[in-house]
Amino acid sequence: MTYIPPWGQTPVSYLPGTEPRAAGGFHPSFTLGPLPDPPPWWAQWGIRESVYDIMADGTWVIYPQALFGINGDDAALINYGLAQTGKVGLAALTYTQATPIVMSSGMSLRGASGFGNPLGNFGLGSVPLGSTVLQAAGGFTGTAMIHMASSGAQQGGQQIRDLCLDGSTGPGAINGIEIIGTVASTYVGGVVVFGGSGRKLTYCFLLTSNADGNPDAVYCERSAFIAGNTASIAQLTGVSDSTWLGVNASASNGDGWQILNGNSNRYVACHGEGNTGFGFNLTGAAGFGGTAAFLTFVGCSGENNGTVTPTGGDFQLQGTGTGTYYFDFCHGRSAAQGKGPVWTYSGTNLVRTPAAYTTSTVTPVFN
Repeated sequence: MTYIPPWGQTPVSYLPGTEPRAAGGFHPSFTLGPLPDPPPWWAQWGIRESVYDIMADGTWVIYPQALFGINGDDAALINYGLAQTGKVGLAALTYTQATPIVMSSGMSLRGASGFGNPLGNFGLGSVPLGSTVLQAAGGFTGTAMIHMASSGAQQGGQQIRDLCLDGSTGPGAINGIEIIGTVASTYVGGVVVFGGSGRKLTYCFLLTSNADGNPDAVYCERSAFIAGNTASIAQLTGVSDSTWLGVNASASNGDGWQILNGNSNRYVACHGEGNTGFGFNLTGAAGFGGTAAFLTFVGCSGENNGTVTPTGGDFQLQGTGTGTYYFDFCHGRSAAQGKGPVWTYSGTNLVRTPAAYTTSTVTPVFN
């Protein structure tokens, strides 16, 4: 059967839906005239539209297959779009993910809205996850919902914005976002990663090394990582030159933040809350030292941490390295709430605080 659009575009002999549409919302077979685009003819005739939409800036907007009555892995569509244009937008809808979204250098993934916390109590109850939700399927296969890694060559420049990852419906023992190896200059903003009451995500956000080296120059802001099983955020094996601004790590079965070594990293107005272990668990291991071996915490805070005291609390610094940790205008409330101590220290790393602002290995002065 041939469908002829009522305003004279080139007819097509098959239903649209298997290919991306051209800019303006039409199937690529169409030839657009000089007049403004009329309403999509398939909408008028009740024919389902494509799951892809191409915007003027080249972004492919991808819709969940369930919107068109199809049961499938939306990650496959997202990966296809990323491979074609490098820029994918997601609608204010829920997507089903059965395999990882794999992001290579320069790729961008953006939703419509990302905030909410179904486990929180904000006065009269919780807030559902934001309007763009990537939901792990029960049969999910892979190590993480979003995966970035190097394999013998430098990677970098990936961006993730304004969306939610919901691992609560997945099989467990997977990660939310993972960055592995020499991946640099990545941006994560306006993102919520949620493990659910069953803590189905091992780590909501994992950064670690491989044979190539370590992640570098990560910028993460206004994001929340909620209910990881081991930790909500784990920065392992020397993540460096990174900035974390207004980031919350909460409700983990372990620590909110686990940070091993790390050179020249900055944490501003970050928070750890309601974790069974520590809000911030910091380790400067043997060999960690030198002029670049420092981490700075400004206006960071912890509360309601350490439900299995004495193994938890707000801030812990441990290890036999000689790195320097700066704490400016940080504070903790867990001890006053009947939970773990504000500060736990062991080892040989150096601490500097705003009181005397001299090197100390005892107790920082929290404001």
